Amino acid sequence: MRVIIEPDYDKMSKWAADYVASRIIEYKPTADRPFKLGCPTGSSPLGLYRELVRKYEAGELSFENVVTFNMDEYVNLDVNHPESYHSFMWNNFFSHINIKPENVHILDGNAKDLQKECEDYEKKIEAAGGIDLFMGGVGPDGHLAFNEPGSSLTSRTRIKTLATDTIIANSRFFGGDLSKVPTQALTVGIGTVMDAKEPRRSLRPASRTAPDEGSGLLRGSLTIFRKLWQPCGTEFWQLCGRNRKKKTHSTHTMANSPHTLGSDSIRSLLLRYAIPSIIGMTAMSLYNLMDSIFIGYGVGDKALAGLAVTFPFMNLAAAFGALVGVGAGAVVSVKLGQRDLRTAELALGNVVLLNVTIGSVFTIVSLLFLDGILTFFGASEVSLPYAREYMQVILLGNIVTHVYMGLNDVTRASGYPQRAMAATLTAVVINAGFNSLFIFGLGMGIRGAALGTICAQSVALAFLLVHYTRPQTYLRFRLHAFRYSLKMVRSIIGIGCSPFFINLCACMVVTLINQGLMRYGNDHYVGAYGINNRILFIFIMIVMGLNQSMQPIVGYNYGAGQMRRVVRAYKATVICATAVMTVCFVLCEFFPHLVIAMVTDNDTYRDIGSRGLRIMAAMTPLVGFQVVTVSLFQSIGKAHKAIFMSLSRQLLLLVPLLLTLPTHYGTDGVWISLPVSDFLSVVLATVLVTGQIRKLRKEY
Repeated sequence: MRVIIEPDYDKMSKWAADYVASRIIEYKPTADRPFKLGCPTGSSPLGLYRELVRKYEAGELSFENVVTFNMDEYVNLDVNHPESYHSFMWNNFFSHINIKPENVHILDGNAKDLQKECEDYEKKIEAAGGIDLFMGGVGPDGHLAFNEPGSSLTSRTRIKTLATDTIIANSRFFGGDLSKVPTQALTVGIGTVMDAKEPRRSLRPASRTAPDEGSGLLRGSLTIFRKLWQPCGTEFWQLCGRNRKKKTHSTHTMANSPHTLGSDSIRSLLLRYAIPSIIGMTAMSLYNLMDSIFIGYGVGDKALAGLAVTFPFMNLAAAFGALVGVGAGAVVSVKLGQRDLRTAELALGNVVLLNVTIGSVFTIVSLLFLDGILTFFGASEVSLPYAREYMQVILLGNIVTHVYMGLNDVTRASGYPQRAMAATLTAVVINAGFNSLFIFGLGMGIRGAALGTICAQSVALAFLLVHYTRPQTYLRFRLHAFRYSLKMVRSIIGIGCSPFFINLCACMVVTLINQGLMRYGNDHYVGAYGINNRILFIFIMIVMGLNQSMQPIVGYNYGAGQMRRVVRAYKATVICATAVMTVCFVLCEFFPHLVIAMVTDNDTYRDIGSRGLRIMAAMTPLVGFQVVTVSLFQSIGKAHKAIFMSLSRQLLLLVPLLLTLPTHYGTDGVWISLPVSDFLSVVLATVLVTGQIRKLRKEY
């Protein structure tokens, strides 16, 4: 591989344009013997096209006998849409030169038969005598056109489903709205490019403003291209707008490249990614269980019922937290990917402002109507005082909770997942210490548990605030960013709506469960459900950690066209998740008293909770499969199916069961509703994933 480093983007573009022009002039094209040029799109070649247009306008170059073949085009995007590659090429290049319209070839993403369109495109290239010079813009991870790293060297023009990272990166052309980005495209294959007489120009400008990653961009691309192209004996050129004094480190190992997702064994990848994810998710579940344990042994059984009543409140608060945190995390990721640091800083500032505003409003409204809300959520005269005491403290510290959770989401999304995990672990450990002090040492009762939670979150928040004020942190607080931006708020909330409604549904479901258990049982049943729910939640969070490890592996290989690896990663994750949930099943079915004893030594809770836990856990060995399947659809860009599966379990299946079964079976009807909905959701998942796996296998 030959590397040519130019000091800036303009010089890089001029060098490339000079080379392309020299090749056309040397060829001396005629009407019978035209020069065939392969053209890329995107931001990388814009400078090249401007230079070529300047040469044409200066009379230095003619395109009268040049035939072009473009690399790609979106599927189902009108050719007149400003972001279609038809529009891109005509607006930025073709309309400014003397090329004949009949000599321009661009894939038709609106063709009735897309497969035939791809086949016909290959035939047109062959009929033209092949491409003489194929230019290509290299993405940050080394992708060429819509061929992700790891794509087959023999691949031809075909339909590609866009990887999640590609959709996020391209969303900058669609106003930052991920829903507007097409999910499929037609693209020439690596084999198509390699068949060109001179497939040796790849343009990749590197940003000077990247967080000490400029050489990393170059290193990653070089490593990927060495692996992909050198065995074919073809020389590629990498033109980078970098300072000459920077080291390129072309010996960068593949272990630190995203390309390992497409080459390392699935088992090693899952292990590598799963450990930190599982630690983080388990810490979150232990954080939720911690209050139950201290309240059960330090306050009493009535307080446990009061704590259970607050669960819908927590779900509601989590819904508003996800509305800002998840949405802001996605926006920050997109803007950092675009090297738009100023807008990413604005998003960070708006995270703080929105969480303070929403947290304040939520606190005021909730405190004004606290007793009525808690009663609606299932509180009785016995449990209400405990629930009130707990929520009063939690709500007074709600702003801290909202800002902490929001910044933690952004920290993870901005490239510091270990720091986000450290913040969570810090909160868990400190929460245990404060709970012990406030409940057993100072005798503060259930208020002590709530105060311990807020104090722990305050320390974790301080940890994150230090992170965002350190000069070494690339994305950090800036004074200009602490102002409301209507456009930014819309972007954040627009993306955060999906997890908001999912958490809102969870709030409604828990409310119905509490109401049913109070109507046909008493406070002990509500408290027992609270204990059982938190115990099962630990295992679900472990599965969610497995999902987080699977998502980048599946998304990368799906985008790279390596469907066999997609299916293998999915199956391996299902096996691991099933094993985890089977352990849950064994513990809950055969040792329920022992499990519940971790939280309380009350015999009534043990008896009621044990029966309920056995019923609730009846379908847990199957639940892992359903949860992983939802994640599979998210990972391959089928978000509508993932959301449908998530909401159908709660709204379409569980809610009707909770409204009907308890009228016939009392409290058992409430317990039974949960495994029945689990079973039905597994059936639905089986139907949907069977068809998807069949499609994936056709692309092996």
